[in-house]
Amino acid sequence: MSDKVLLDANVLYSQPLRMMLLNLVNLDECSTQMFWTEKIDAEWSDALNRKHPEGRDSVIRQVQSIKASFFDRYVLDYEPLMDQLELPDPDDRHVLAAAIKTGCNIIATDNIKDFPAELLAEYGIRTMTRDELMCFLFTNEKGSVIKALDNFARVHKDPKLTVEDLLIKLERSVPSFTHLVRDS
Repeated sequence: MSDKVLLDANVLYSQPLRMMLLNLVNLDECSTQMFWTEKIDAEWSDALNRKHPEGRDSVIRQVQSIKASFFDRYVLDYEPLMDQLELPDPDDRHVLAAAIKTGCNIIATDNIKDFPAELLAEYGIRTMTRDELMCFLFTNEKGSVIKALDNFARVHKDPKLTVEDLLIKLERSVPSFTHLVRDS
């Protein structure tokens, strides 16, 4: 059985990491399935717009493009589950509800404290930080990850990037992953 991962907004916030994950989602040979919701898109895009209001139109286009290209990865109709869930931060119930609805066994988030392990275990779910997720993917799907890195570098034209350029961009958000890739 392949792993299913619900990607939280803080994982999708970083543009290089978001693009890397989308490249992985796009690969047929990647057996790990990744999901998110419109609310999660709204969270990361709103945070980007607050930090960089001058790029608002670009962010809107990115979200529209992602939704058009990856609509099958959006979790729908998870909202009824939210009222049954209790978390330290009630605003995170939508993440857990979407993970349960999709049968995810992993929630990728950097807000580990907001998702108590004992509670998630009841649903067969565990958390991973974004760096842990990328190391997990590299360990279990090395060929797919390398191909996604190569694809990302190949299609990035302005400016033209190498895989090493991408690793430099990713290093800040997923340092252990970038070391793993370089050491392999």
